[in-house]
Amino acid sequence: MLKWLRKYNSIILVVGGVLLMVAFLLPETISQLGKTPIGGSAFKINGKRVSYADADFASREFFVLRSLLGEGFLAGIGGGENSEHWIMLNREAERQGFAGGKSDGIDFLPELARAAVAMQYEQYTRMGLPMQQVEQFIGPMKPKVKQLTEELATRRLPSAMGQARLSEDQAYRALGKLHAITRMRVAYQNTAAARLSGPRMIAGLKEIADSAKADAVFIPPDRAPGETKEPTAEEMRAHFDRFKGTKPGEGEFGIGYLMPDRVKLAFMTIDRNAIQTGLTPEAVEVRKRFLKQFPTGTPPSEEAAQAAMVKIEDEVRAEQLDRVLKAIDQIVKAEIEKATRKLEADGDYKKLPADWATGGFKMQSLAATVEKRVKETSGTTIALPSVSILDANWLTAKELSAFPGIGESSVKRGNQSESFAEAAMKVRELAGRNQGLLQAGIPSLEYTADPSGNRYYFMVLDARKESAPEAYTEIEDRVKSDVKRLAGFQRMKDNLGGYRLLAETAPDAIAALAKTGAATVADELPVLSGLTVRESGISPTNADLDHEDFRKAVLAAAAKLDPLTDLSTQDASARLVITPVAKSLGIGAAKITTVSPMTEERFRSAGPMAGAQLINRMRQAENQTREDPFSLSALETRLNVKYNDNRVKKQADAGKGP
Repeated sequence: MLKWLRKYNSIILVVGGVLLMVAFLLPETISQLGKTPIGGSAFKINGKRVSYADADFASREFFVLRSLLGEGFLAGIGGGENSEHWIMLNREAERQGFAGGKSDGIDFLPELARAAVAMQYEQYTRMGLPMQQVEQFIGPMKPKVKQLTEELATRRLPSAMGQARLSEDQAYRALGKLHAITRMRVAYQNTAAARLSGPRMIAGLKEIADSAKADAVFIPPDRAPGETKEPTAEEMRAHFDRFKGTKPGEGEFGIGYLMPDRVKLAFMTIDRNAIQTGLTPEAVEVRKRFLKQFPTGTPPSEEAAQAAMVKIEDEVRAEQLDRVLKAIDQIVKAEIEKATRKLEADGDYKKLPADWATGGFKMQSLAATVEKRVKETSGTTIALPSVSILDANWLTAKELSAFPGIGESSVKRGNQSESFAEAAMKVRELAGRNQGLLQAGIPSLEYTADPSGNRYYFMVLDARKESAPEAYTEIEDRVKSDVKRLAGFQRMKDNLGGYRLLAETAPDAIAALAKTGAATVADELPVLSGLTVRESGISPTNADLDHEDFRKAVLAAAAKLDPLTDLSTQDASARLVITPVAKSLGIGAAKITTVSPMTEERFRSAGPMAGAQLINRMRQAENQTREDPFSLSALETRLNVKYNDNRVKKQADAGKGP
């Protein structure tokens, strides 16, 4: 027996190894077969099956792209909402001839980096920051694009590839597919919306080119004749109920109380400059570095010694500041973890007990702990960080952005940044599950920093989706003002004939109307001279008069005037326009001074450029009323997508990786 075993030793080892490998892999294989039944399909597109293998590969491609670019950026460039959407977009791009290979992906990476950096610049410039300050905070654009391109190619892409189990070739081909999808979208946008007939071209260009110049004045509702009484509670309640479902600026009168997503907030400020000013450089460390620079202890001159000492002290102070800021960050995260450790998990979030709002996390306690623990851990004494509790009123994203200090801050994740307002509005209660993992009642683990380096640790106290206030009393002053303005506007409409009579009998019609309701010269309304009125808008712009009813009234009156005759010799009454402006709740008055209609000569000289402008206007109007043809819902309908009822959502789509 022993001889036999020795003789066939190699064969026995090989067979045994194979059996062990089969035994090791068999459970996983059986498990995978259970998830992906042979002959089954994840879903169908126009009756054609999308196999589980193809769906799984697509989910890994989508995971790589989302890990590389970020969920928001990928969606912003039209890369899809999930892996099923990604498959549909690829099918459409291939069908329309927009193929993308590995070289397309390699070429596309710098373009994506450039777009991402441009988006960062745009975020900060929207806050009103000058470009010089933006460049100080982010960095000059060209080096930043180069740096981000290198980071995407050398760090982020290999990391995402490893997690998704894709080769470099497969990852770059996925980027090539994304490039093809973006080209398809651009091609759609650049395709002419319609072929224009001659009459349609003439009519359209008249809308664009016809213009009139006028002197104008706007009479607001507080200059209405008669007395406006204080509204009763019943009147305000009825008014609120009438407009509570309308967005501000929309509807007949521009009155609306439907408020966008909004939050209540608390935050702790870490004042970088205050901490740095309070730091005393460590004398021993300063002396050690001084002697390292001057081993003999004798600098060449007193001036050199002073300059060296100042530089060394600044370096030591900067290192101390960095240690303090790191200590604060660790303390904050430890305190949040301590406070939430025992809470029941709700996926990646926490289930908050009913009394959490009153007995849960307190920013004031966090500030006190930070002050105490910084002293204990670093030996540095800092002032008690200030805490702001903004719970009196609901705050929209626009209001958060305008808030001093924290409103200028942003969250930085690698080379990607997100404004504080955007981050706060991604709280789970408003945006659902997302990468930020922020929920009301628990502070953000990530601080936001402003251009001066101050840090803010914030917590959304409460959040409310787009809705009207629960009662008019929440915005009582605004409701009262609108009731009075609407009443004044109605009286002004009833007195339209009186305004016209005053204008027609006065030596200077517009100047006379500017005196409406004015007790002194200083109270007179401003006169807008040389206002250019077109169908598309007025210039210089004026928020009170730049509305369709005013523009149409002026152009309708201008169309009746003879452009070949001196207007000053024509009927003064025909040149006078007095019309209600409903969105501004006032009266717009204009005296036409010049008429510039579309002429045959201007039509011929306009050429294809004017036609392109008209097509672009038509396309914009179409886009405002029509759904994106490449959205998930539009593709599901157009491609007749039928999902498998028993399908399992891919982990990549749930943000858990492939």
